[in-house]
Amino acid sequence: TSRVLEAQVIPASPAIAAALRLLPGADVIVLARLRIANDLPLAIETAHLPYRLFPNLLRHDFAVMSLYGVLATEYGATLTQAEQTIEASLAQPDELALLQVVAPAAVLRLQRLTFTSEGVPAEYVLSVYRGDRYKFHSTLHG
Repeated sequence: TSRVLEAQVIPASPAIAAALRLLPGADVIVLARLRIANDLPLAIETAHLPYRLFPNLLRHDFAVMSLYGVLATEYGATLTQAEQTIEASLAQPDELALLQVVAPAAVLRLQRLTFTSEGVPAEYVLSVYRGDRYKFHSTLHG
């Protein structure tokens, strides 16, 4: 399940604007959710999306709806590629509380930029995963 922590339209910070290839101050949608399984908080995911691509997105209830499902069905957005970075870190005080862990707690920080089939940046996500509950697996082809 998901609990929506934040859902609003804000001016893009210089870092978010650069990631999404927008002008600083352009409207972006911020959707932050706490991801929960079996009543255990597992991750904090904060998505930033260009408002001009997805106007009225926040009329949906993302505690129960799939963000990617809405992007595909309502906006015709086909997300086909992403660049992702994962690094180990320690949880910050607000993250400790949300993830219900005790300091020092290891977390995995994920940064992802997702593109449409036309190569347009559609989503920039910053996530924090509990280090004691996640394992990432990758298959590499060469």
